[in-house]
Amino acid sequence: MSDGGCTKRLVPEHSEEDGGLTSFDWLTHTDFGKGPLTLPKQCAGHRFLKWLIFVPLVALACMGGFAVLILPFLGSVTTNGEALLERVMENRVALLVVSSGVAAGLLRDIFMDFITFRMLQTGVRRVALPADRARLLHAVVVCEYKEPYEVLAETVRSLKEQTLAHNTIVVIAQEERDPNAEKTFLALQGLADGAFRDFICTRHTLSSGEVAGKSSNENHAVRELHRRIVKAGTDPFEVMVTIADADSHFDTVFLEQLE
Repeated sequence: MSDGGCTKRLVPEHSEEDGGLTSFDWLTHTDFGKGPLTLPKQCAGHRFLKWLIFVPLVALACMGGFAVLILPFLGSVTTNGEALLERVMENRVALLVVSSGVAAGLLRDIFMDFITFRMLQTGVRRVALPADRARLLHAVVVCEYKEPYEVLAETVRSLKEQTLAHNTIVVIAQEERDPNAEKTFLALQGLADGAFRDFICTRHTLSSGEVAGKSSNENHAVRELHRRIVKAGTDPFEVMVTIADADSHFDTVFLEQLE
C-alpha cells in the first residue's frame, strides 16, 4: 500500500526458502536502513521532522529541572550520606528498588552490546541480490592520461574479478593528445580477454573553452557512453555508471553491493 508515494509496509518480506526471520533476526536485520526500504522510510518520516525541534528543548528543560530540583536535594543528602546508606541497607524495599535499577542498567548495556555485535556479524555477510527484478547494466569509466600500463592493468584486473563483470561495460577514457593511448588500450583490451559485456575506449579532444583535466575527459566519455547505450536500444535509466581513477582497486563484490 502507498500513501502519497510513501510505502506503508516497512517489514521486509522473506520467502520460506530463506527460512524466514526469527523475531530476533528481524530486530537486527540489515534490510532496515538500506535498499528499497530506505526511501519509503525517509518519506514516511518527513511529516515528523518539524517536531524534532522539541528534542533539544526537552533536553534543556530536563537539565534545568535537574539543576533546580535535584541538585539542592543531593547537596543536603551528601552531608549525611552514611546515615542514608545505612537506612537504605536496612529497608528491604529500598534495597530492592536500588539493586533492581542497577541490575536493569547492567542488563540493558549487555543487551545493547549483544545487539551491536550481532548486527556487525550480520553486516559482514554477503547480501544476495533480489531475484524478483532485472539486473542493472553497469558501466565503469576509467579516466586516464599517460598513466603507466601496470597501474591501469591492476584496475582492469580488479574489475575482471567482479561478480557482475559479465554485465559491465568498461570505458577507458583517454585523451587524443596522449601518443601512447592506442597502444595502452590494445594492451588493456587483451588483458580484459572478453570478461566484460563490452570493453571500449573514448578519445577526448580538447575543445575551445574547455579546461584540460579529468573533468573534461570524464564529461566526453560519459556522453559517448550515453550515445552508444541509446543507439543499442538500452534504457539509460537502467545503467549504473561508476567513475574510477586510473589506480582504483575494487572489491570483488563492489558492483554487486552498489546495485
